[in-house]
Amino acid sequence: MTRLVLAALILLTAACDPGSSTHGAADLTADVGGGALDAGDGQPAAPDSVSADAPQAGPDAAAPDAATAPDLATPPDAAGSLDAAQPDGPLGPSHCPAAPPGASPGFGLGDQLAPRTFKNCDGEPVSLDAYCGADGLWLFFAHGWCPHCQKTSGFMEGVVSDYAAAGLVGVNVLMETGSGGVPTAASCREWRDNFGLKGAVTLYDDQGAAQALWDTPYTALSVFVDRDRVIVKKAHSDDEAQIRNVLNVMLGIVK
Repeated sequence: MTRLVLAALILLTAACDPGSSTHGAADLTADVGGGALDAGDGQPAAPDSVSADAPQAGPDAAAPDAATAPDLATPPDAAGSLDAAQPDGPLGPSHCPAAPPGASPGFGLGDQLAPRTFKNCDGEPVSLDAYCGADGLWLFFAHGWCPHCQKTSGFMEGVVSDYAAAGLVGVNVLMETGSGGVPTAASCREWRDNFGLKGAVTLYDDQGAAQALWDTPYTALSVFVDRDRVIVKKAHSDDEAQIRNVLNVMLGIVK
């Protein structure tokens, strides 16, 4: 009888193990890459005051192995397409700068952003190299079920419009649908239209290609890339003022 009870307890414990991976956010470390965005007083925002949602699979979520999913082929220059907003001046892979001293291609702070490809809302592959030549790149990765992602997506168009003259390109990448599923071209269009994203680019990630940019298990990830394509900041925040502060510094508006 004692052996039967012990066996039952072991089975119950195994069934409650939460260690399953999810699309676009598997096996993430607890180390915050770059920390939360600095508040006006220069202090980092407390983790529980920004996005505290760890990505979790919804009822219809498909979970490909994002860590081994192949990157899609880099397409020709996508500038000028419906989902390729651009500031004044040419954009495209031919304008990608050489890595500055001390920077190597990669996805961490201080790295020059390595090539990564997603899809636009027509299902066509779009490389982030399509936005080389911009004075600044704001990448925002959104899970459809995440309230912090919804909030940030709601003000992103206004921010991108305000900084367009300063050479900013903003890209909103849908990582999962509202029910936790793998996004499609249709869900990309719905996300874009719901939040009025016109000047901001809307893409989606159905291969887990953004996985490499994550340093923490939190959602609402913003990645800020300067004119040399160097990753200068990562943050999980839905605070518009904090995001504008980072853009002001990155674009040289405020020293």
